This record gives sequence, structure tokens and C-alpha cells, in this order.
Amino acid sequence: MDQPLLQTSVEVWEYLLSQGGMDLKSYDSDILNEMRGKLNIPLLRGKNDFKQELILHKIDAEQLIIAFFSAVAPFSSMMSDLLVQFEKSGALRTTHNLKIKFDFDAKSTALEFDLEHFRSWQIQFIHALRPVYVYEVNPEVLFQLYSDLRRFLDVTGLDWNPHHQEVKRWISDYDSDSLPKYTIIFPSVGDEEFDRVFSSLYELWQQVWADCLFHNVTRTTGVQTGKDADDYKRCLQKLESDMWLRQFLLILEVLHSRSIPGTCDAGRLNVWWQDVVQFMTKLLGSITRTLRNKSVLTQELVSLLELPIWRKRYDLYAAWISTQIMVAMNDSSMTYIHENGTVTFSFSRNHLATSRKYEPTLELWAEVRTPLANPRGKSRQRGIQPDYSLLTEIADAERSTLLVVECKQYRRAGSKNFADALNDYARGRPNARVLIVNYGKGSSSIVSRVDHKFKSSVKVIHEMRPNSVTAIQEFQDYLKETITQACLERSFDATVSKANVQVNANPAPLPLRVTLTWGKQPKDLDLHLTIVTSKSTASPVNVDYRSKGSSSVFPWAVLNKDEQVGFGPEEIQVFQYLPGVYHFHVNNYSNMPSLIQSEAKITIYLNGHPPIEIPCPVAGDSELWEVFSYDSVKDQLRIYNRIKMK
Repeated sequence: MDQPLLQTSVEVWEYLLSQGGMDLKSYDSDILNEMRGKLNIPLLRGKNDFKQELILHKIDAEQLIIAFFSAVAPFSSMMSDLLVQFEKSGALRTTHNLKIKFDFDAKSTALEFDLEHFRSWQIQFIHALRPVYVYEVNPEVLFQLYSDLRRFLDVTGLDWNPHHQEVKRWISDYDSDSLPKYTIIFPSVGDEEFDRVFSSLYELWQQVWADCLFHNVTRTTGVQTGKDADDYKRCLQKLESDMWLRQFLLILEVLHSRSIPGTCDAGRLNVWWQDVVQFMTKLLGSITRTLRNKSVLTQELVSLLELPIWRKRYDLYAAWISTQIMVAMNDSSMTYIHENGTVTFSFSRNHLATSRKYEPTLELWAEVRTPLANPRGKSRQRGIQPDYSLLTEIADAERSTLLVVECKQYRRAGSKNFADALNDYARGRPNARVLIVNYGKGSSSIVSRVDHKFKSSVKVIHEMRPNSVTAIQEFQDYLKETITQACLERSFDATVSKANVQVNANPAPLPLRVTLTWGKQPKDLDLHLTIVTSKSTASPVNVDYRSKGSSSVFPWAVLNKDEQVGFGPEEIQVFQYLPGVYHFHVNNYSNMPSLIQSEAKITIYLNGHPPIEIPCPVAGDSELWEVFSYDSVKDQLRIYNRIKMK
């Protein structure tokens, strides 16, 4: 089909309504309001004709498309979080390419897709949602930008240990030879000038990251040569061969985290802001940038609206909330349950996941209906059916539910409707806490309208969406508190301490134990294990500070301690082999001093053999030490002992 000629903003808007299926009477009103905000078009009392307002405010086609992309950015973030859980489930639960099915609405056709399709859709979303400006990607200029910023920050005496947990997670995934498909959210620090300049640097990083994903460029793909080589792709390959994305993200994290009020006194912070803003502004002046081309924007808009997932975009929200529940439960072995290789999200009762980390065992169910006499809500005459129930016994769901989570996507929560829902769910699940999450805004007085006897067990969280850091933290804290009050952690999932190991005078030797020790500096070295299983479709499994593993369930490997004050030790114990290759490496997250000055040493205890000691190399230009691998199928140990070059 030929690409539509969308010359004006009115033509773009009509295309969104006709081909994009925009429903302004319900969910999509929020997208429209986000677009108004981006375009500085106020919402007036009475009837608003957006088409006429576009003409009145002289909005062109490019501006409207960019505003639309910005308004739908949360859907891309939801897809990123879902992809993380889908890939984890695919690695742990099935030998096939995992399939996912969205079947929330009996009136419309279900959408079924596999992981490869979902990855490609996510990459298309990311590519379309790139920043307004296109920066010139010149490897020499971008490396010089990194070097200049690094020298500036080194002079200030800052340490290089990331404070941002998502940055640590991103870098860990990157170091496992996988370019992450999720981005980082850096909130405003409260200084307009700093936020403006920092945003430009971050947009530059985002562009390179999105384009690397789109062109399938990683640091291991090599650099194209010859007359048929694509110039832009070759530039990206040069950047990635030297890990520019990783290194520049660390620069951004240091700039941002050291600029947040509270990290130093106000006087020093003001001086810091003035100096760093002037320096960043000067450096950005050396990089050419242009507005995105209208024909390219139009093509990306058409491609995005043609994605099958676009028609199911509002099913993403309820599915995304399930990922936040699983993150809050902090169980590395907890994944989506599949039936014949398919994970289903539907409007009927469905067992989604199980956590054996806790006593009693917890199960996450969707759409569990239980009876309720005389409900306040008309839609609950046949019983209550919350989106999610965290319970211990499905046969007695009414009494064994610990937590009910109901997902709403209203632009503004109606106090009476929400209060009625809280009352009905609290009465129908008398032993449970009840939590309503809403995508949009709402009144803080909703809980005050709930019956007095239920007020202490109900909660509403407004603006629960991917970019709402505060709301997400509030959500996770509430779930953790609920679980802690009702459950105990099983001992086999607890960290295996030295005291526990020494209780048995003659313990059976573990198949594999690896320890890391180092000197007083740097403060934070991290030991990582990546397991590449024999399943050709499975994603690698990581055991590290972020996902510490388990001794008695998958992956049968545990990180004992994440040491951040020097010396170590850190230790990874493998209790049972998976068929595949175990890769061990060490990262220097402090960055300063360098890894080669750390006096680090790895000791390997393998299958009852005498220990093998491997000292860190004393030469190399990187903060990544590739130590060894062990093939559990071939019983083959390979020692690399090299600083992996940038």
C-alpha cells in the first residue's frame, strides 16, 4: 500500500482517527490531552474542536506527529518491561519460542504472537519514539564528547559508582552481550537550565541506542567495510565496538545523580550546576542536529499504527501491572506459567505465576470470580472479578487472598465509582488488602468514602504508569509490606551465609564455587555469572547483584553477597548444573581506580578438584574482566583471564 500524503496537521489528525482507531470518548482522551500539553494547546471549557485548534495555533504535520509519539511513549516502556518477563519465562519454562496471547475481550479477535515478533514491535516503537532532533553521529566527535566530559568530572573528584539501580541493571545486561531494549528514566533535578542541557545529552544517547537496536548493531557485530557498507550503520558499529553506549550512560548517571538536591549543600550545588551547564552547553555546540524529516516521520507513524499490538495497546496496561507485581515479589525464579508454550492474558480465570520463595506459597491469578451479595457496583452483580489476586489457595480464593489489584485507565478517577469498587472488593475478599491502580489522575478523598471498617485495608494509587517513579515505588512498597505481614521467606531462598555453610562439619562439595576477592580499592567489584543453556531459543540466565538466584529451584545457583566497600569476598555457588556453558566475569562499577589496579583474584572450586587461582591481569583498557567459562555438558573448563577490550 502506498504511503499516505500527510502534508498538514489536519491530515495527520484525520489519519490518526481513521487508521489509528483513536477513541476520544474513552482511553485515547488521555493521549489527546498529552498531545495538547506538548503543543501548548489549552483545554478550554465547553466543546473543543481539536482540528480547528491545530489550524488556529499553526501546528504543522511534523509537530503533531512528534507530539503523538511523545504521548504514546508509555506504551513502549510497558512493552520493555513485559519483554523482560517474557524473555525470562521463555528461558526458564519452555524449549520452544514462547508465545503470548492477549484475549481480554470476547467481542474482538485475540492477538497471539511469539517473542521474536514482540521484540521486533518493541524495536519499531523505540525507533519511532526517538527525540525531536536528529544528531549527527560522528564517532570521532562523540568519543571526544565522552573524553571531555570524563576529564571534567574527574577533576571534580567524583567517584564512578552508579547510584541509579536501573543504570546498574542496564549495564549488567549490556555486559552480558545483550543490548537492552529498555531505556532509563532520569527525572528532573529541579534546575531548568541543567535539565534542558542534560536532556539534550540524553537525547543524543537515546538516538544512538534506538538506532543500534533498529539496525541490529551490537559491540560484537564488527565494523562493515567495502563499497556496499552503509555509512551510518558503520558509524554505529564503530561506536559500539568501543562500548560508547555503556561509557556515555555512566557519564549521564554521574552528571544526574550528583546534581540532585541533597547530594551536597545548596551552595556547592549551585556552583556545580553553573559550571557543568556551561561546560555541557559548550560541548553540545560542536554537534550538528536537525529536525526529523517529515517524510520519515510519516513513514514511521504509518508503520507504528500498522503494528498488530497497536490495536491491543490498552491490553498492555493490565499486562504491564502484572510485571510490577512480579518485580515487587523479588523472586528470581518466578515467571509466567505457560500452557503448551503459550502465556495467556484473558478475561477468564487464569493462573499466571507461582512464587515458592514464601511460606505459604503464593500464586498470582487473573480474573478470579467469587460471589458477593448486594454489591454496590452494577457490573458486579454476578460477583467480584478483580484483575489480579495474590492468594495461597485457589480452592478457597474468597478467604485465602492476600491482595487484590484492580487496574483502571480513567483520565480522572470518579470518586464514587472507585469507592464502590473498594467497598465491594474488600467485602468480597475479607482477609485481603485491596489496591486500585489508575493510569490517570484522581482525588485523594476516595478512601474517605469507603466504609470505616475497610479504610485501613484499601488503597488507591493514581498515575501508575512507567514514567511515574513515585507511583511505582509506592506500589512496590505496598505489595512488599502486604507480603511481609502475611508470609515468611523460605530459608532455602535466603542468602547462604558462611555460618550456614559451617554448621555441617563435612558438607558435600558443591559442583562449582567461585570466589572473588580484591584490595581496599576500588570499593565495588561485581562477580557475574551468565548461563547460556543448550536450548537454542532460550535467553541467557544471569546470576548477579540484581538477580541473586536460588539454591533449590531454577537456576540452582546463588550469589552470596554483593560487597560494595572493598576487599570482598563475593561468591557464587552452583548447586546443580543446567546443560550449557557457565560464563564468569567481573565488572568494576566503581571505575576508579581501574580494574587492573584492584589486586583482584578469582578462586575456582570445581567438581571436587584442587582450587584454581586466577589473578586479575595488570594490563588492559576496560573495566570488564572476562575470567573463565565451564561447559557442564562437555565437562570443559576454559580460562580466558583477559581484560575485555573496549
